[in-house]
Amino acid sequence: MDDLISVIVPVFNTAPYLKRCVDSILRQSYQDFELLLIDDGSTDGSGEMCDDFAQQNHRVKVFHQDNSGVCAARNMGLENMGGTYFLFLDSDDTLDTNALKLCHERIVRDNSDVVIFGWQQIKNDQIIETGVYGDERINDSIRVVREILEDRHIYGGGYPNKRWRTDAFIENGQVVPRFNLKLFYVEDMEWVVRMMLVVKNISLLNEIFYNYHLRDDSASRSNEAHERRLVGYHDTMKEIVNDLSRVPDVQDWFCGVYYSELINSTLDAVIKRQKDVVQKLIERLNCEKKAIMCHSEVSQKCKVRCVVLLIAHAVRRI
Repeated sequence: MDDLISVIVPVFNTAPYLKRCVDSILRQSYQDFELLLIDDGSTDGSGEMCDDFAQQNHRVKVFHQDNSGVCAARNMGLENMGGTYFLFLDSDDTLDTNALKLCHERIVRDNSDVVIFGWQQIKNDQIIETGVYGDERINDSIRVVREILEDRHIYGGGYPNKRWRTDAFIENGQVVPRFNLKLFYVEDMEWVVRMMLVVKNISLLNEIFYNYHLRDDSASRSNEAHERRLVGYHDTMKEIVNDLSRVPDVQDWFCGVYYSELINSTLDAVIKRQKDVVQKLIERLNCEKKAIMCHSEVSQKCKVRCVVLLIAHAVRRI
C-alpha cells in the first residue's frame, strides 16, 4: 500500500486540542500520508504549534493564511495536496488509529470514488451518539444524495467521515468542487452534495473511525449567533437547490422541502420577534412566492401561511 493520502486539517484557535488531533494522524498504522495543517490566522498560538509539528515530522506541511474562514482553509488544502486520496479532519477531532489503513484497503478493493465510515460524538469522554451505515458498495450516488437531504445525519451528512479518490474530481489539473466561500453554516453538507453528484460509486464501511469531540466553547450561544446561523442555513439550502439542477426530479422534490422550511422558519422568527431574520426571510419568500404557490409538494397550509406572512409584512404588521 504505497498510495499517498492527504489529510487536510483547517486550524483556527484550537490550541488546547490540536496536539490530540495531530497525534491521532501521526500514529496511524498506515504511514504513507501527508498532513496539511492550514492555519487560518490563529491568534492563540495554534499557528506556532503547527510550525513545531512540521519541524518534528517531515509528513507535516503547514500553510498560513489571513483569517478567511474554514471554507477558504479547506480550499487551500485542496490546492496544495498531493495525495492519491484525501480526507478532512477538524482540528479538535480525532481519527482512530486504523482509519487510513482500513479505508484504503476498502476503497482499493471496491475501486470506489469515496468510502464513508462511521463516526461518534464524544462529550466529556462519554459517547453520546454514533452513526454507522452498513457494509456495501453503492452504484447509485443520486440515491445517496436524496437520503442525505431527507435525513441530514445519515452517512454523516456534511461530516468529514469520508475519504475521496482524488482523480475522480480533477478538472484542468485541479480538484473540484471547491467549498463555496459565500456559505458559512452547514456549508460542508452543500459541498458533500456537490461531490456526491460527481461520484460514480460509494463504499460504506461499518467501522467507527471519526471521533467528533463536542466542546462547550465551540459556538456562541447568543441570540445574535443563532439568528445568523438560521439565515446561513437558508443560504445553504437555496444553494443546494441550485446544485440539484442536473437531477431535476430530485431538485423538484427538494424545492418542496426547502419552501416549506422557509415558510415555517419565517413564521417562527415572527413569533420570536427576530426582526432582522424576518426581514431577510421575507425577502426570500417574495422571490420564491410564485414557485411556492405552484409547487405540488408544498401543503395548502404552508401556502396559506406564506400569503398571510407576505400580506402582513406589506402592511407593516410584522
